Amino acid sequence: MSQVELYQSVLSKLGQLAPNDLAVLDAYLERLLKKEVKTKSKGISHLAGAWKDWSETEFQDFLRSTKQIRLDLFADRNVSI
Repeated sequence: MSQVELYQSVLSKLGQLAPNDLAVLDAYLERLLKKEVKTKSKGISHLAGAWKDWSETEFQDFLRSTKQIRLDLFADRNVSI
């Protein structure tokens, strides 16, 4: 089933629901979306504590390096206002 067909199928089924059932469906979809967001956010959770193991010197070196890279990216751009 293509995405268009799936979309049309869902819409046609929504049109057949009673108004009271739409509220229940809305609550279910809200929970489903929250679950989806939570699942996706776990994808990078292993990086969350990566910096806590760095020494202060390593962390400061990282910050200096990041700052320098950002400065170099925009150093050759002329800005005229």
